[in-house]
Amino acid sequence: MLCEKMRISSDNISVIVDLNRLESKTIFNYSIKFGDNFSEEQKEKILKAVEECPVRKTLSKSIEFELKNDL
Repeated sequence: MLCEKMRISSDNISVIVDLNRLESKTIFNYSIKFGDNFSEEQKEKILKAVEECPVRKTLSKSIEFELKNDL
C-alpha cells in the first residue's frame, strides 16, 4: 500500500516469512529484498512502515481467548 502511495512499483520486492512456533512464544522471521529500482530513501520508508504496521503491532501483543456462550 505504501508503494502505491509513493507511486512506485512493488514488483521488485521479495518478502519471505517463516513461522517458528516455540513452546513459550511464536516468532515471525522475515526478510525483505529490494530490486535495484529502489533508492535508499524509499527502502528506509518501506522498512519504517513495516515496523509501524498495525497488524504487526497487534500480533506482537499478548493474545487471550474468551469463549462467549451467548450465541
